[in-house]
Amino acid sequence: MDQSVEQRVNVREALYRVLDSIKQLPSPPEVCLAVTQATGDEGTSLTDLQELVANDIALSGRLMQVANSAFFGVRQPVTSVRRAISLLGFGTVRSLALGFFFNEEFGKLRLPGLPYPDLPRYALASSVLAEATAKRFEPDLAADAGCLGLLHESGVLVMALAFGTQYRRMVAALADGPDALEQAERAAFGVDHVQAGKLLLENWKLSEAFIEAAAHHHAPALPHNIPPGAAGLWRILRLAVVAALLFFDDDPAGTAAQTRDLAGTLVGADPQAFTDVIRTAVAMYEQRMAVIGVPTDVVVADTQRALAAADCLAAPGTAA
Repeated sequence: MDQSVEQRVNVREALYRVLDSIKQLPSPPEVCLAVTQATGDEGTSLTDLQELVANDIALSGRLMQVANSAFFGVRQPVTSVRRAISLLGFGTVRSLALGFFFNEEFGKLRLPGLPYPDLPRYALASSVLAEATAKRFEPDLAADAGCLGLLHESGVLVMALAFGTQYRRMVAALADGPDALEQAERAAFGVDHVQAGKLLLENWKLSEAFIEAAAHHHAPALPHNIPPGAAGLWRILRLAVVAALLFFDDDPAGTAAQTRDLAGTLVGADPQAFTDVIRTAVAMYEQRMAVIGVPTDVVVADTQRALAAADCLAAPGTAA
């Protein structure tokens, strides 16, 4: 068989295997999926969303728990789903609903070799940073940004399910970052986690702008072929996925310097402004992790690293 033909056959077989694995993935519960789709629809009212959320007692309780956290500083306890949704906003409700689902289904997944200790924590750090960045610099994108940060690496989950132990061993042997991961995935399996993630998000019927921004999150510069509607989301996501590493990096100088440069280039933020964003994201991370049930000592360690990195960001001389 011609080598190029054989290569195409292998890629097709790999994609079929990934698609089969997507079918095995636990789909977001009906209410979670309905909330995700409704919050992306401009025609959805507060009453519409309240009625959806009220069908899931656990989700309702968690949303009220977040709304009552110190982060929001409410004077009177939030005792209704409607009030919680009104206080949190549609975008935060969507991110929280998916965040609870992801942590419950994949919280025990460990892939040594990635630059973060576990995917749900990194995804949540990316989510709160994307949401906080959008609220500060691109408010119209805030509803999608948090969800995008949460789901951008979902292809790793698909690959881990599709290729099992072989994939885990491959990841454990890596030490050179996301580009090396994609190259190793394509060499070993004929498909990479970015392609797998795109298939998953398409399967969940998310918007083209959302899917394309997620699919290009490793790109060092805005891709020329990205749809116009995805450009703003891509800029926020690209900054957030780098800055999220500050929650897990014990030596943050290099990542802090890269974050500072990207903040200026992508959203026009000076170091102090983005330091404020990180501190806001840290508070969001703490309250959401508390609701999810991540051990306090783990959360404290993550947030202390992020705050130390924020100090580097605000004082460039210390991040050289």
